[in-house]
Amino acid sequence: MKKYLMLILLVSFLDCSYAQKNDTLLDYGMQLIRQQSFEKAIPFLNTYSQNHPENLNARLQLAFCFTQTHQLDKSIELYKSILSTRPGYHRAYYMLANLYMEKKQFDEALAYSNKALNFEKDNADYLLVKAQILRHRGDLKQACRYYKKAKRKGSREAKYSLDKYCK
Repeated sequence: MKKYLMLILLVSFLDCSYAQKNDTLLDYGMQLIRQQSFEKAIPFLNTYSQNHPENLNARLQLAFCFTQTHQLDKSIELYKSILSTRPGYHRAYYMLANLYMEKKQFDEALAYSNKALNFEKDNADYLLVKAQILRHRGDLKQACRYYKKAKRKGSREAKYSLDKYCK
């Protein structure tokens, strides 16, 4: 009986220390993000995410770090992975639209901005990114329509862009 009790206590101790180690990885990764040390945060968040793939926040923070360090393909891959498990997470479509726009792949960017807008058609950020994509594609008339919609929804950047591009 004592052997089983000791075994149970040992397993509990190891489980707790493993959980603590993983929590420490996430905490340290988040601390590095606050310090804007994105490159340094990546290995901690990556290890934590591999051990806890269900933790959406850790995966989002990792994708953010990839974006901040200009590892756009890794960020895109991670957002797509998030969408494969949570297809209703519309903010990921918005982030993908931005990433593809940054890569100057405007067809993909437009497709993802449309997916984001399918979830929230009045979101100022989603309207603004669609306007920016349309402008980069050379469709200024359509872009101005979306800038106006985004401005009505409270986007200051849309107001600035309207004044600059839509006279």
